Amino acid sequence: MHKPYFPAQSSILCSQALLERVVSRYPLESPLECHLFNTHLNHVYLVRSGTSTYYLRIPLYDWRTRQDIEEEIHLLNYLQDNGVSTARPVKDKDGHCIQPLHAPEGIRFAVLFTNAGGKPCDISDKKQNYRFGEIIGRIHRLTDKMNKKYNKFHLDLDYLLEKPVERMCRFLPHKKYLTYYLKEIKENLEREVERLPKTTPGYGICHGDLHMRNIHFDRHLNPTIFDFDCFGYGWRGYEIGSYLYNLIHTPKAAANRVNWRKAFDEFLTGYDGENVLTHEEFNTIKIFAVIRHIWAIGLNFLLHKHNGIKVIMEGKFVDENIGKIKNYTKEIDFFRRL
Repeated sequence: MHKPYFPAQSSILCSQALLERVVSRYPLESPLECHLFNTHLNHVYLVRSGTSTYYLRIPLYDWRTRQDIEEEIHLLNYLQDNGVSTARPVKDKDGHCIQPLHAPEGIRFAVLFTNAGGKPCDISDKKQNYRFGEIIGRIHRLTDKMNKKYNKFHLDLDYLLEKPVERMCRFLPHKKYLTYYLKEIKENLEREVERLPKTTPGYGICHGDLHMRNIHFDRHLNPTIFDFDCFGYGWRGYEIGSYLYNLIHTPKAAANRVNWRKAFDEFLTGYDGENVLTHEEFNTIKIFAVIRHIWAIGLNFLLHKHNGIKVIMEGKFVDENIGKIKNYTKEIDFFRRL
């Protein structure tokens, strides 16, 4: 039997319809507004209620399950209860946090979050860098004490390296030199990381997407962290390596206006005050930064059904990113033989 509409593989939901059918379910002050704010792994809508601001987050179809979101909400509430300020999920008038939506491509889930307030981390501010590291160390320490075990994915070598490289090679059969390099660098990275134990405190719950826009500071330097969409179980060295990767690629660091090494040292000092890294973990951070870059490239290939294949099929995108990996790995001893 034919459906009354043409099937969709991706859609952007109407702001006005969300306002009328979803936002109206919450006990919010009038007047209400809803505007599409950002599209990526999640479609985010800016919601204004009187003088307050909220964000309605709707993951792409098949990006997150209902259970994934329920566990994220549980983690946010746990952290909030233990003194870590987070952007909190808002309950509707019936006490529910998750709203199932019948999108053209299938069921998607909406969650309304409070506004983090403040401004994104400024890497030229040593106190903010310190506090950023401090709150991540605290999250790692607090989550190691949790009794609850989540069914979330693991940020392991299969997730971070094996699948992204396999995905890229599948799309690039015409670029033999790139697929050869990707497979070779993957094997070298795996050898350096696979010896690491998967036990606490070196392995546990990670935020999964540490960058300067996912933590805000108010004028008193109080931090609020948010966007735990990518949280899972992984090496804490990867968590900090992903922060390092994002730090190096901030506009200020890329333009040499800020010494990223100094900012990174300030972050580590704050982290060590809450959760001390072993010497071996510290030495893997720069390796995990490379792994994060490869994962990020692979993510673009994963999103092709939402964003199109034009960018990933063009040689420039892949060549530029592989070039960045090569430049970065020049600083790492075990890559000098490649």
